[in-house]
Parts: sequence; structure tokens; C-alpha cells
Amino acid sequence: MPPLYARNFLTDSRTLYAGYESLLGGESRTPAPFGNDSERFAVSGKLFASYAPHIRYGVLSLDRVGLKNYGLVFVTLRDVAIEQRVSFLHENSYLFLDNLGLTVREEIPHGFRSNWQNRSELAAAKIEPMLNAGSSLPDWACQLVVQGATRAEDRCVEAHIFGSFNVDSIQSVEFAGPGTSREEKNDIACIAELVAKRKPAGGTV
Repeated sequence: MPPLYARNFLTDSRTLYAGYESLLGGESRTPAPFGNDSERFAVSGKLFASYAPHIRYGVLSLDRVGLKNYGLVFVTLRDVAIEQRVSFLHENSYLFLDNLGLTVREEIPHGFRSNWQNRSELAAAKIEPMLNAGSSLPDWACQLVVQGATRAEDRCVEAHIFGSFNVDSIQSVEFAGPGTSREEKNDIACIAELVAKRKPAGGTV
């Protein structure tokens, strides 16, 4: 998340994490430029149809690090909070549909999505071409979440969470850096202080 959004989200348990479609539906934000807006609805509609407004997006990660192009603050969700309502896609939704070149009426082929129980098989299939003898957990983590120069160059297994969640669903918080602007640095410092206060003895941050 961007630091400002994360700060607001993590400091108020009444705040629910909302996706693009639900923010528009609740008149809480303005639409993106027409081209981007129409692409978002085309992609989410193809994957989820009328369920699209209820989907929140994330990534499957082995080291609690997400994609920096979406913000400097990464939150890991508790398994118990999402395992019954999450699925996974082999790739970023936009790139996935672009690569397949599906028409409106064509069905999405099998083998590119999984539920919670089978996520390890999907991840293994994705990074198999990059695996080398002697690879370790840090190696796999970097192969599963690839930081690109732009969002179009990012690579990940995308997570699709049905329904919202609040700060009580958060297991840990990580940072991609201290921030560049004064505002970002201030927001990250406030989040770090908040997390330190909430951290139980022996907990994960």
C-alpha cells in the first residue's frame, strides 16, 4: 500500500480495505482516466463477472514482501482471515489476459488458478523454469515475486480475496524503504511506531 493509505488503514479498526470497483461504487474516489478505467472493468469482469466489486487483490509471497510499485508498505494477512475466501492466479490479471488473447466469449483455460489448499502447486508450476539445484527459500521468494521497473514488468502469483478486511486481519507489516518525501517518511515512521506498540512478545513484524 502507499504509506498514507496504510497509515489510515492501520490506525482505525473501523476502516475496511476497499478495492477500486468498491471505492467507485461507494463514491469514495473518482474513476481513473477512461482508458485505464475501462481496462480495469474489462479484466475484472472477465475473471469475476458480477463478483468483481467484492475482490481485493494481493500477491502470494514467501518472505512477506510484496510489489514495490504498488506502495512501500506490505501487510501480510492472517491465514485464518482469508483461507476460506481466497484464490490465486498464475500471473497479474492484466498480463494474464493479454498473453492469452482471449475474446469476450472464450473461457479461461484450466490450470492457471488454484484455491488455498493447492497454491503450492500453482507456485511450483510458475517458478519451475527458473529453478536450479541448490536453490533456497530466499531464491524462491525472489522468483515468486519479481520486482519490475514498472507494474507491467512485475511478476507474481496474484491473490484474489473475496470480501473486505480490517487491521485485525493483519499478521505483520514490512516496508520497502523509509520513503522519499517528507510525507512518506513521516507516515512510515508513524506506522512503525504503531506496529511496535501492537507487537506481542515474540510476535512477527
